[in-house]
Amino acid sequence: GAGPAGLAAAVYAASEGLKTVVVESYAPGGQAGSSSLIENFFGFPTGISGGDLTWLAQLQAFRFGAKFSTPAQVLSLHYNPDDEYRACIEIEACPAILRAKAVLIATGADYRRLEAENRERFEGVGLYYAATALEGQICRNETVVVAGSGNSAGQAAMFLSDGAAKVLL
Repeated sequence: GAGPAGLAAAVYAASEGLKTVVVESYAPGGQAGSSSLIENFFGFPTGISGGDLTWLAQLQAFRFGAKFSTPAQVLSLHYNPDDEYRACIEIEACPAILRAKAVLIATGADYRRLEAENRERFEGVGLYYAATALEGQICRNETVVVAGSGNSAGQAAMFLSDGAAKVLL
């Protein structure tokens, strides 16, 4: 995964000279990447946007030699106790098998889906599970309903309120 945990691991592993591959199924940044402001990450006392934080982490990992495979999903993980490279990983759309001495799994958060009849028909065309700059543009001057609770819903409402005609929470 290429959320904050996976990106931090990539930076540290690659900076120590380890051959590092980051596999991400959607887009680097994870849930944090769509956050308008992260105030509790060390090194940024006044906060930083999630997009900026994860972009900088990617650049840093890349600078140390980490490779990125995105969007791609891991299809299988096999353990071979008799080999120096004990983990064998098969990645979608990749004919090669990655062999590794160690694997760090940082799958992060998965958004809960709205429990509504026919919701699949509207996903990506009016129903979104994130509030990134893209959704902000799509929803500009529209009435937006944010379904959810907690910090993520509050941040989404605040972020979308910059361009939406009305935000209902």
